[in-house]
Amino acid sequence: GPEPETPNVQKFLAPSLESLELDLRGLRVDDAQIRLDDFLDHSVRDSLSKIRVIHGRGTGALRNVVREHLRHHRAVRNFGPEPRERGGNGATWVELA
Repeated sequence: GPEPETPNVQKFLAPSLESLELDLRGLRVDDAQIRLDDFLDHSVRDSLSKIRVIHGRGTGALRNVVREHLRHHRAVRNFGPEPRERGGNGATWVELA
């Protein structure tokens, strides 16, 4: 008979792109901080090692708040601006401990 289907383990293990990325563009600073905190907590719980936060270029206020928040978060090992082709200063990559 036909071969039994083996489940695609890889697909199961790979988190969806949405779970790796948080888009904060257009949010007020206090809303953005709450969303960022939730996102970091979920990412840690899902054992993600690298995530990305999109804050847009704008006035830089959101970016500064995001990076300040990351600097003081216990689970954040390292972070920095994305390379230009991935959003440059409008996005920040984050490595989680």
